[in-house]
Amino acid sequence: MPNKTINHIRFAHWEKASLSLYFFLYVSTIDKYVEAGLLPPEPVSSYYILSLLMLGLFVVLNTCFRVFESILLILLAKRE
Repeated sequence: MPNKTINHIRFAHWEKASLSLYFFLYVSTIDKYVEAGLLPPEPVSSYYILSLLMLGLFVVLNTCFRVFESILLILLAKRE
């Protein structure tokens, strides 16, 4: 397998890890956003629900990407 493909896959894993860290930080700072006046105070629970839905969608997409990546790696290994 070419080094370029391996490096691209490694970068994709770091990209996914940074996105999951971003979602964690967003969920953990919602109260601070409300206190600072950046978000309206009424539906704070809806922000948590929306954040969890976004994180769930990210996990599903991440899993699909990993399955696709595994299939791609198997196909590349058979080609060589």
